[in-house]
Amino acid sequence: MKLFQLLSLDIFANSEIVAGKKGLDRDVTWVNMMEILDSLDQLQPGELLISTGYGLTEGSPLAADIIGNLNERELAGIAVQPGYYISEIPSSMISQADELGFPIIRLQPKITFGKVTRAVLDFLTQDTISRMELPISFPLKVLDNRRSGVLEEFFDDLLDGNFHSYNEALTRAGSVGLEISSPYKVAVVDPDIGNAGNRDTSHDLMMETKQLIMTHPLAPKNIHSRLKGKHIVLVYLAANTKTEEQMLFRNVASTVAEGVDRGGFFVGVGKTTRNWREFKDSYSQAITALEIGKRLFPSRKVAHYEDLGLYRLLCQIKDQNILREFMNETIMPLFEYDSRHKGVLCGTLKVFLESGNQQETADKLIIHRQTLGYRLRKISKIVKRNLHDPKDRFDLYMGLLIMDIADSDNQQWG
Repeated sequence: MKLFQLLSLDIFANSEIVAGKKGLDRDVTWVNMMEILDSLDQLQPGELLISTGYGLTEGSPLAADIIGNLNERELAGIAVQPGYYISEIPSSMISQADELGFPIIRLQPKITFGKVTRAVLDFLTQDTISRMELPISFPLKVLDNRRSGVLEEFFDDLLDGNFHSYNEALTRAGSVGLEISSPYKVAVVDPDIGNAGNRDTSHDLMMETKQLIMTHPLAPKNIHSRLKGKHIVLVYLAANTKTEEQMLFRNVASTVAEGVDRGGFFVGVGKTTRNWREFKDSYSQAITALEIGKRLFPSRKVAHYEDLGLYRLLCQIKDQNILREFMNETIMPLFEYDSRHKGVLCGTLKVFLESGNQQETADKLIIHRQTLGYRLRKISKIVKRNLHDPKDRFDLYMGLLIMDIADSDNQQWG
C-alpha cells in the first residue's frame, strides 16, 4: 500500500501534506502512534507515525533531528496534529523533510487518533486480504475474525496490565478504536449459566447475553466486550450515571431470566479510570464488586465497587474467628434480643447509624419520633453502648456489617 493511496481515505480529507511530497510513493505496512517521541527504537520500516508533536518546538534538538532519524529507520512518513503541544510544525522539520523526500502530514485539530488509527488499519488489512490468492469459497468473515482476535488480545493485555509504556498502549488502543485518554469503566458480568447444559449451550447463552447488553437502548457509549471464562467483561465510556447503569443491568437480568433459571445474574462495576494504567485496577475492582455484591445483595443485580465501603475490607478477612469475636462484642446481644422478641431493633439501629439524625431515621422507618427515641434508649441499654459516642457508633456499625456477611454465608455465629 502506497502512502498516497492511504491519504485518499475520507479520514484524511481535511489534512494537508506540508512537506516531503516526493516521498508519497513510500510503502505503508502499519501505523504507530506516539504522543511522546522518546521510543524511536520501537519503530519499524514502513510504519506511518502519528503524533501530537510533544517536544517538537521550533529550535529544539528533537525538532532538528527527528526527520533524519525517522528517514533512517525507513518510515513511510509522520502525521502531526498541532494544537495540543505545538501550534505549528517547525520550519526546520519542513525544510529537512522536503530535502529528504520524507512526507509530513498535518492532521486536522479535532480528529481523534483512535479514528485515524482504526481507519488506517482497516484499510491496510483489507488491502492485504484483497492481494491474497484465495479460493472463491474463502469465507468473507475472515477479516472480522482477524479483527476479533486483535480486539481480544488487546483487551487481555489492557486488563492484565501488560503494557509497558503509554505509547504502546496508545497505539494498540487506536487499532481497536478506543480512546484510552478518556474516562472508562470496566464491568464484569456473571450471566449465571452454571446449569445451562453442555458447553455449546453455555457458549450460546453467553453470546446471547453479551449481544443483549451491547444492543440495549441504555448501553453505554463506545462499549466493548470480551468473554473471559464464565464472565463477560465490558469496557465502556464513563458517560452514564449509576442509575442508568443499574437500569441497564437490571433490565438485562430480568430479560435473560425469562424461561430460564438465571436468578444468579449479577454485575460488578469498577471505578472510573483516569489513565491507561488504571484499567487493570478497574477490572480487579469489578471482580471484587461482583463477588461481594452477589454474596451480600444478590437481589440488587449490580454493585459498584466504590459503594461497597467497609464491606471491601471485611470480606478480605479470612479468619472468621476475628469477625465472630467482634460481632459477639458489639451487636450479638441486640440480635439475640430481636430473635427472642421478634423485634426490629437491629434494623432500626442500622437505619439510624446510616442516617445520622433521629428525624431522618423516623421518616425512613415511618414511625413517630417518640417511638424512635424509645427504641434507641432500649438499644443503648442492651448493647451497653453510648449511641452519641463516635467510637461506639462505629463499632456497632461494623458489627452490623459483619452480621450481613454472616447472614450471606448462612452461618449462625455466636
